[in-house]
Amino acid sequence: MKRLRMMFIAVLFLAFIFGCGAMKVSPVETSFTKGVEMVEDKDIGKVYLAPDFNFKGYDIMLITELSTASVLPQKGIDPEEMRIYFKNQLIKRLGETGVFKTVTDDNSVLSSKQASTTKILIMEGIFTELDPGNQALRYFVGFGAGAAKVQIETVVKDPQNKQAYFMVSDRRAAAMGAFGGNSKAFILDSLSKIAEAHASFIKRIASGGKIEAP
Repeated sequence: MKRLRMMFIAVLFLAFIFGCGAMKVSPVETSFTKGVEMVEDKDIGKVYLAPDFNFKGYDIMLITELSTASVLPQKGIDPEEMRIYFKNQLIKRLGETGVFKTVTDDNSVLSSKQASTTKILIMEGIFTELDPGNQALRYFVGFGAGAAKVQIETVVKDPQNKQAYFMVSDRRAAAMGAFGGNSKAFILDSLSKIAEAHASFIKRIASGGKIEAP
């Protein structure tokens, strides 16, 4: 019992130091999803899902371009490092769903001999916000001031007909932690949660579920 109590105290201490995790907030409209009718989902922000589409029957999910052209490097935050981390999180999380036989970033699957008989989806994305916020404001002001923010927009298409079946705009913000928290840790946590939300949503739809309002 004493050991469990000490472990619990340690977890609370780490949460206090590094923050209480990124929270889902309403996405800001950008040109990537402008003009597309999207609705709020309980897990993944704003989403568009083509009628009668459920991800079933596709063998491969190919993660292609994840652009960081819209964001600038910030102190301690390298967009390329964040892009690679998010891509790897997507591959890991989507692979764990069991919806697809393969989740990869290897573009050669499009030109392989099996491509003509293999059903493939491609996922593209863009970072529209990558802001570490301001640690001093988080510490001295609080109440959301200086929050670290991440917004990523993704689209899933059929590489043959180029039709977009699934679009997402997901935004996260984090501001709680001792001494204002660690900005990079906030960003990484946000990216992990966005990837996890993609996987959770896709698995839900593939299992016969639907979009669920918050």
